[in-house]
Amino acid sequence: MNTQLLLVVCALMTVRSLQFDPFSSWFVDQHKETEGPIPVTITGVIPQYVTGDLYRLGPSITSTLKKNYTNFLDGFGRVTRWSIDGEQQQATFQSRMIRSLQFNSSDDGTSIVRHITQQVTAPKTRAGPLSIENMDNTDVALYPLNPNAIVTVTDFASANVIDRETLETIGTLQYDDSECPECDGATFSGSHNGFWSNPDTGEEEIVNWIGKKHVGGFEIMIYRLSRSTLKRKVVGTLSLRWQPFSIHAIAVTNNYATLVLGRVELDFLKTGVTLCLTCSAEDRLKEKDGKVFVFELGNDKAPETAPKLEMDVPKEEAYFVFHFINAYLENDGDELTLEFCAYDSMDGVLGDFILGDVQNMQNPEVRDTMPYNCDALRRTTVNLKKGKITSTEDIPVMDSTGKSYRMELVSINPAFWGKRACIGYGFTMHAGEKARFEDLAIVKVNLCEEAKEGKGNIQMYHEEAMYTGEPIFVPDPAGSEEDSGCLLVVGKEGETGNTKLLILDAKSMQVVATVQAPFPTAYEFHGSFLTDNK
Repeated sequence: MNTQLLLVVCALMTVRSLQFDPFSSWFVDQHKETEGPIPVTITGVIPQYVTGDLYRLGPSITSTLKKNYTNFLDGFGRVTRWSIDGEQQQATFQSRMIRSLQFNSSDDGTSIVRHITQQVTAPKTRAGPLSIENMDNTDVALYPLNPNAIVTVTDFASANVIDRETLETIGTLQYDDSECPECDGATFSGSHNGFWSNPDTGEEEIVNWIGKKHVGGFEIMIYRLSRSTLKRKVVGTLSLRWQPFSIHAIAVTNNYATLVLGRVELDFLKTGVTLCLTCSAEDRLKEKDGKVFVFELGNDKAPETAPKLEMDVPKEEAYFVFHFINAYLENDGDELTLEFCAYDSMDGVLGDFILGDVQNMQNPEVRDTMPYNCDALRRTTVNLKKGKITSTEDIPVMDSTGKSYRMELVSINPAFWGKRACIGYGFTMHAGEKARFEDLAIVKVNLCEEAKEGKGNIQMYHEEAMYTGEPIFVPDPAGSEEDSGCLLVVGKEGETGNTKLLILDAKSMQVVATVQAPFPTAYEFHGSFLTDNK
């Protein structure tokens, strides 16, 4: 009997081993936190100029004792800090949960408070009274508030202030809206802000948008935020007869802020019943014209804050944008060029394959065949004098064999934002010979060079069973070329389950150093590398 039992146990262990999916471990809950900086091991040599803090944000807990999130994007957020000293070849690691109102109201992450989620919870949360303040799970993007604090943001209007040293959540960012009464009641916002240098004060201000539902439509306000006074000033307004599912980012360059709107509509009243954003959204990209709105940031003519330009994108050509790559002026400031990751349909975001669906991500058969990333890297040029779009072109992403790739989270050397850049860095799936979803790679793409079979226009870092996220470029101050610098990439080893910070030479795309975390972290969204003087 004992022998038979042993055989059964061995058989079950064999089946479980065959079914083990290392990639799924990237989406497993992590409850561990650090009390302070933990010294970590460095392998290789970190470039001396890499001295500062890499902050990363992402979900960390999707399962609770009473209820579970079914979409990874909904998970309770975490902030992680990698402190790097390239001169001394030292590094430390810190990581803490974001104590948002949502987290605190969910019994410190042991339950899930009633709020609107990407997908329904399991078991499903019943409709009922809810506090919109509990939408502040700000685990998407961040910006520095001052030398002592960062601000973490999401697509809802609330933001959280985090202590830069301890990573403790200080609380909700309290704006001084004494000069912005129209800001009251805003519920939605963008996750990716821009920066604008105020010519009168010399201060670099935050630029973003906020929005709120009104009778018959949706009101959008473009604002500037002084980080020294926390005062917001509305410099642009827009009234729509429909509510966007998301305006994830705003493009800011020189004196202009630009919004690109594809017709993906959200039925806000329906979300109050379903408590589910993706259940209440409709992809109408090819049914309605898209829009491009350009606002002037130095506008002091309030309340006359209408867009400087409003342009249609014909429905046959319409697209949706999560992330911008760059925005810059050319031809003596007469032309505004936008570069971005364009979605020609919402397949892979809405519908049968919802972005962040936990079940899909943990099922190899599904994820290997589902749509992923944007359809194209796209460049659109606007003639500001004529008030019209003059050209739109797709930027190829092709290797030397002629194989094309779909990218996301593409960024450039930050010193080149606002002027034409020729090199972008992002990530892709289905790299290598096996071409599975989990075969992730960091891609360096030439944005200015035409790709040809036999030559291509990309370089790639790909390692078997190394799951890599967003690359962050750190420029070499002694360098003279656009790709003089390195990339910081947080990845997870499939075989060991270890989380590592990879440091890649941006020219060769080779790993020059790795830093190992003391415990694994889940997949993260975005981050920033901040130095002592910023």
